[in-house]
Amino acid sequence: MTDTYYEFAGGKVQQLPMPELLAEAMRGKGNSVAERLETLAQACWERGRQFPNLALKKLFEHEGEAYHAWNAALPGYVPPHAALREAFQSSTQLEQYFRRTVEIRDRLRAEMIALQEEIDWLVYGAYVLLPADSPAVAPDIGTDAAPLLREQRPFCLSAEAGGDYDKAVAVIPLDWTVERKALWTARLAAIRDSEHIRRIEQPVYKRRWDEQWKVGNRWTCGPVAYAAEFVDAFTWWLAEKAEWYLEHKAKGGPIELESWTAALWKDERVHAAWPVVVEALAQIEAHKAGLIASKPKFDNSSTSFARFFRDLVNDETVPEGIPPAVPWDQLEKKGKIPAKVKSIRGKLNVPRERFHLTSDGRYHWAGKQ
Repeated sequence: MTDTYYEFAGGKVQQLPMPELLAEAMRGKGNSVAERLETLAQACWERGRQFPNLALKKLFEHEGEAYHAWNAALPGYVPPHAALREAFQSSTQLEQYFRRTVEIRDRLRAEMIALQEEIDWLVYGAYVLLPADSPAVAPDIGTDAAPLLREQRPFCLSAEAGGDYDKAVAVIPLDWTVERKALWTARLAAIRDSEHIRRIEQPVYKRRWDEQWKVGNRWTCGPVAYAAEFVDAFTWWLAEKAEWYLEHKAKGGPIELESWTAALWKDERVHAAWPVVVEALAQIEAHKAGLIASKPKFDNSSTSFARFFRDLVNDETVPEGIPPAVPWDQLEKKGKIPAKVKSIRGKLNVPRERFHLTSDGRYHWAGKQ
């Protein structure tokens, strides 16, 4: 057989034969196992491709606002999900859209986890790690696998029970159907009885489903990940509006930070979004602090918003007069270049900043120069 796959074992790459059922499918000869795998993979892909439309940035997009028309014309742009087409006008609306987006994404993710689990066990059967008639392989139910939390996968239940089969069976959710309970019982037995499956059914080999968003320096998932993504989305949107205001309303600058802040604070949608952002920021702080109580850094006041906006602007600003595309070592012969400037422009000194800071503390639109 010429069709093969590779396995890393014992420090060596071993070439092993691909199951005939899958090899046949790759040669164009269909069979029921390959067709089921294709159907499950297609269903998983169809759910996954909805996520770009449900990115939390989409909560803030509004036709005719800031640079929306330009962004929407870019290749690869995807419009907001149908549930998010109406722009928010109040804090309550934004909270509702946020919750709706989380609910849709969590449901899609749970469905994808369930489909992926069925793919895994169908593959175990195809590779003859299980008997052909094993009860651990679900009957062909198309793409109707019920949603599944990542903590409910068989290997998770087994790990929770310390590898004890009886204890793992005991924590199978009581509200599941009789058929699904029986399927999970069979899969837990397969993990117990088959050394090969037991080795595969471990976190290092299974899809984690937890790299949702970065909080601090760690990838995580769940409510705090949504909060972090929401704050990042708001920060991007506010930067877009700030740049547009500086370009069009302030004629490119210069502008004082105080008047710039006041203008954005008067924006009804910015004003409506801020209380929701404050809640998300508090959730992130609590997550990072753990059991250590800490005073929230931000509140609903204009003063608190001003501090947030100041930090945002400074993260997007480079002092005027630093020429781009000139090697840093050449520029530093004339004076020290701040590390923050290098982090914004990168190793090749490419201008990526939105704003320039004048010597008297005012701001210009970087695109003007």
